[in-house]
Amino acid sequence: MFALGTPLLVISLIYHIVIVLWIIRNRKVRPKLVGSLVALYLLSYMALSVQGEYVLANHGGAHYTRSWCPRFVIVEYRVVRVHIRPTALVAIYLPLVVLDRLFVHPATEPWDGYYNYP
Repeated sequence: MFALGTPLLVISLIYHIVIVLWIIRNRKVRPKLVGSLVALYLLSYMALSVQGEYVLANHGGAHYTRSWCPRFVIVEYRVVRVHIRPTALVAIYLPLVVLDRLFVHPATEPWDGYYNYP
């Protein structure tokens, strides 16, 4: 369902958990500052996701799916067929990309009325 790779997902989740634990343990951090940073994080991803698009991508052989690609986070490239790859921003936004792809923009089969099967 999610083709960005397990090691990247694990590293990103550990990074985000460490940041949250540091914020919880550091009592000098102001709640308004933390709330503002979380809101900025969510709003910045929402802006990228709103500008995203479904891409008909090949995942090996004759397996094509329409995959959601938030703008500048996951991009398409063409060799012979269309493929998708994550950019450096996926390290920052990976938890939100996973949630977005699971609940808001799931991958679909290409013959559901949007594209003709290649």
